[in-house]
Amino acid sequence: MIDLHCHTTASDGTLSPEAVVAHAAKSKISHLAITDHDTTRGVLEAQGAARAYDVHLIPAIELSASVAGQPMDLLGYGIDPRHPPLLAALDEMVRRRKERIAAMIERLNAQGVALDQEQVFVHARGGVIGRPHIARALVERGHAASVAEAFERYLKRGRAAYVPKESFSPEEAVGLIVDAGGLPVLAHPGYLKMDDEALGGLLDRLVAAGLGGIEVYYSQHTPQDVARFKRMARERDLVATGGSDFHGATKPHIQLGRGPQGEPLPRQLAENLLAALAKRR
Repeated sequence: MIDLHCHTTASDGTLSPEAVVAHAAKSKISHLAITDHDTTRGVLEAQGAARAYDVHLIPAIELSASVAGQPMDLLGYGIDPRHPPLLAALDEMVRRRKERIAAMIERLNAQGVALDQEQVFVHARGGVIGRPHIARALVERGHAASVAEAFERYLKRGRAAYVPKESFSPEEAVGLIVDAGGLPVLAHPGYLKMDDEALGGLLDRLVAAGLGGIEVYYSQHTPQDVARFKRMARERDLVATGGSDFHGATKPHIQLGRGPQGEPLPRQLAENLLAALAKRR
């Protein structure tokens, strides 16, 4: 098995980078990509454990972007996790994330939901801050029974405490990944809820900027999604990747190494990705 999409405590996962690698080894995963949101810290911290457990670690990242006001994400594989221009852009994104969290806490307080930044930041453990950390703090303080309820009541788009996230443009995200030596891949395209014409237009636009793949085999994709995105990848000569989007306890229904309908993600997906990376070098 393999997994090309997972998160650690460096962003919004609940397991440390070392623990994710150990979990991967126990699950007999041969190839793993740690794709934390807007940070490469998890990749760097996982490298020693990957060597110790003989897991092939592919350095990666998930960059936050938006198109027509709608959130979207770009995965970057094979990047240099110490690339200075990438790190500078990520530092700016982290600053914007902190401002967003402060604004969301202010909105919660205005609704009579008592919460402060320290109570939220402790859940981030020094990693990139995000809504899941607010959700965990809300549960801890008794304002919600679960992370899912916290999102539903306060934090999801359309709720009173929601604040839009400042993100890269799709072309900016693709450019940062390419400049860092990586292969940009559109993450979980099913979340975009676009018809073929709209999604095809977006893909063609991103291919012109350097897009190299589509996350076809995603844990939340249906068989119909897989067939559709596989076709769209084939039509544009894009590599088809796959990942679970494992977060640990935050998303307990998602298992490391499992894709659509809980099926194991095949090693061939990682081998195809590595071949595509080799062609770019």
